[in-house]
Amino acid sequence: MILELIPKEAKDFLGGLTDSDKAVLKDIAKDYAKYKNEEEALAALKEKSPELGAKAEKLHEMVKGKIEALNDE
Repeated sequence: MILELIPKEAKDFLGGLTDSDKAVLKDIAKDYAKYKNEEEALAALKEKSPELGAKAEKLHEMVKGKIEALNDE
């Protein structure tokens, strides 16, 4: 099943979102076009919710690390 492919950290992040967290994420997502890159979006998220921004940044770094660790094959 596809859920088995999702890292535990991502499942924990998504499962731990409050209604308030979801509202902040939706607010950031609706303006996605104004952010030049992931770092700008994360900075905006941290500004709106420092705690959620820190959690998202930690997840982002974990995913980025897993992607960078993949072989070119």
